[in-house]
Amino acid sequence: MRTSKVKVCVTGGGGFIASHIIQQLLEKGSYTVVATVRDPYNMTKYGHLLNLPGAENLTLIKADLLDQGSFTEAFRGCVCIFHTASPFFVPSNEKNKALYKKESFMPQALGGTLNVLRSAEKETSVRCVIVCASTANIYCRTGLPDDHVYTEEDWSNREALLENKEWYALSKVEAELAAIEFAKKAHFRLAVMHPTLVWGPVLSSRLGQSSTALLGYMDGSRTAYAVGNKAIVDVRDVARAHILAFEDSKVTGRLMLIGAAPTWKELCLHLRNNVGFGDKVPMKQSNAPSGFSVPTFVKFDNSKAVKLIGTFTDWRETVNASAKSFIDWGHIPFPKSKL
Repeated sequence: MRTSKVKVCVTGGGGFIASHIIQQLLEKGSYTVVATVRDPYNMTKYGHLLNLPGAENLTLIKADLLDQGSFTEAFRGCVCIFHTASPFFVPSNEKNKALYKKESFMPQALGGTLNVLRSAEKETSVRCVIVCASTANIYCRTGLPDDHVYTEEDWSNREALLENKEWYALSKVEAELAAIEFAKKAHFRLAVMHPTLVWGPVLSSRLGQSSTALLGYMDGSRTAYAVGNKAIVDVRDVARAHILAFEDSKVTGRLMLIGAAPTWKELCLHLRNNVGFGDKVPMKQSNAPSGFSVPTFVKFDNSKAVKLIGTFTDWRETVNASAKSFIDWGHIPFPKSKL
């Protein structure tokens, strides 16, 4: 007997995490996928999606976070909405510093999330919404002691984020709080994913903020590594967590997605000794503050996520996969490596 495929939608389809969610959904063969993008005809941004195996089961539809009602067509007949669309960048250069202001984040993160949820509530077929949030919602400017072990019970300090004008983190917190409140009266189940710095293979030539952060340690642009450790997670684990959270009807609430937290020194040693970027990898420590409000040494309990997805990908494998895809896409020359 032939069974019909389950129809789902992924917002912000061209993004790093979204692209992997779409890839894994198509690989399963049991889904029809709608991906919302700003311009379905822009093959520079979205052509990689249509080249994925199984793309005959993928449709790109135009939608905009700030356009009320623009998700109506995309959500029609969908059982689950994977909401990943949200602005993300840090003030790492002069251009970003000029753009790093409240209005660059809050309307799309908060207003966009509510726009998506309202459209999902109007579509009776929707049984589940998975929102992609961030660990920026969990451990930014908490004021907690250094030995605190972070879990899904923790929240970033909204007042401190506002006072320090940390608009990205604040926008994600406000969007999550609004989603939780909205879902109390909604007909669908809500789960909120909280990935940290996301690395792993990139599926297109366009690099996002997270991948660019790692690339800087391979191409010579970084001259020193930061103090402390850095929580990271493999993009393939993040995508899998989103899908499993939909497929397991018992999953609700928050899920913190941290796979590991190696020190920056460990990361650089691995790049130098096992990946092969030699002298381009910084081997001295910077005394300058990182400029980010996360703990210098992050301690965490990811047992809730492990219960859902099993063992996280080893961080070394994640770094290797990132490096290989950077080489494949021409972002860095092929090194003397063990990849």
